[in-house]
Parts: sequence; C-alpha cells; structure tokens
Amino acid sequence: MVSGQQRFPHQVLNLNIGGIGLPLQCLGIGTYVQQLVFTMLTPLLIGAMIILGFVLRSSFRKEEVRDALMAALPLLLSLTFLVFPMVSSAAFRVFSCEKFDTGVSYLRADYSLECDTSEHTRAKTLAVLGILIYPVGISLMYILLMLRARRALLDERPTKLSQALSFLVRVLIAI
Repeated sequence: MVSGQQRFPHQVLNLNIGGIGLPLQCLGIGTYVQQLVFTMLTPLLIGAMIILGFVLRSSFRKEEVRDALMAALPLLLSLTFLVFPMVSSAAFRVFSCEKFDTGVSYLRADYSLECDTSEHTRAKTLAVLGILIYPVGISLMYILLMLRARRALLDERPTKLSQALSFLVRVLIAI
C-alpha cells in the first residue's frame, strides 16, 4: 500500500497510454525503449497531422499558410500540454535502476534491460533526446510565444497570437 501512496500524485497528473487500457505489448511495443519511442513519436505525428490539416484547409479557402498555422496553434498547445508530463516521466525513468543481491542493476521500467550496458546507454541517449524535445523544448516554446505576445497580453489588446495563446494564458493564470 505504501508504494501505491507514493505513486498517487504522479498518476493523477500523468496521462499514461499504457494505463488507459491500450495494451502496448499486444501492439509489439513491450520494452521500455519501444514504449519511449512510441510515446515520443506519437505526439509529433499527431501534431504534424494537425498542421497538415489546417494547411490543406487554408489552401481550399485560399488563405495564407501563416493564418492556418495560427489557427492550428491552440490545438497544438493543448496537445503539448497533455503530452508534456507523459513523455517527460517516460524519459526520466531511464535513470532509475534497481540493484539486486546478485550485484546486477536493472532498469525499473523494464527489468529485461540491464543498466550500465551499451543497450542502456542507447536508451539513455534516446531519453535525453526526449527530454530535450519535450520538457526543455516545450518550456522554451511557451516562453518564446509568451514573450512574443507579451505586449498584447499586458495591454489587453488581443492579437491573433495572443488569442491563439489564450488556452495557455488561462492555465498559467490558474496556477
């Protein structure tokens, strides 16, 4: 029961694809590395499809691509907000190893992966890439977008960008 209590806050704030009834093992995604790749790439593919959909829609409406990207921004921000904790926690799990009585350490996220091996090093490299893209990259993107829209937000004179950022602004104000 103690371990369940320790995990509770993490589970409440983390959208876990494997925990919502999608058996990743049935899809051939059973190892930690496979799950990390799936978790990292799926949001990128969804984001690309959102952008493509808005760009295609703009071509039919004879609109500027820039306007299409601005229209896609709220959906993209919502996506990043939802996947940020999921990908971050998946990536950071690569650094949690458990040493057994035999003296060998295994990755807690995947006990078939021995720590301090070349395979674990490859997994860490992938996880660092995920950390750079998601926790670092998304945070940096939020900062840059807010700085770009800062004047419109402070003066309460909406622009297309500040309106597109309204979801993110509401979340930050709630915090």
